[in-house]
Amino acid sequence: MGIFAALKRWGWGSALAFSLGPALPQRLRLLQHQLHGCVGLVKEHRRMSKIYGLYAVAITLTYPVGSVPSGKHVSSFIDKLRAKLKRMSKPLLYVWTLECATAYHYHLMIWLPRGMRLDPKLLTRWWPHGHSDAEMCRFVFRWAKYIAKPETKQGVAQGLRLFGAGGL
Repeated sequence: MGIFAALKRWGWGSALAFSLGPALPQRLRLLQHQLHGCVGLVKEHRRMSKIYGLYAVAITLTYPVGSVPSGKHVSSFIDKLRAKLKRMSKPLLYVWTLECATAYHYHLMIWLPRGMRLDPKLLTRWWPHGHSDAEMCRFVFRWAKYIAKPETKQGVAQGLRLFGAGGL
């Protein structure tokens, strides 16, 4: 029996609901459920990375303050990266989320072949919409939980995709 079921059984259901805070809007509840699956996806990516000899890279693609993102921008970035890896006969495993703190930005976790590095000039050419940053992801599950946090998804405008994954 899980802890939440036990608390409800012992009569702590109302206290439990109160302690979890106010109800989230439908969009964020759905997002929370989907992003919880992000960690499961990362587990599968990690399993595949051992087969193909890949390592994780954390990438942040930032827009200038006041800019509105387009889904075509991140799709174009991923397509260029996929084409580069296809020439090496390697798959592209990735997960991305869109956030809005002071400016819109994408967080990506991609898996690259060991020995391959992403050149900052290449990243700048592939992401002309603002700033890009990439670094090796040493703690894969921590990064997955960080990009899956729902707090920074609340300011995102309606109609924008908040999450995407591929490569399986």
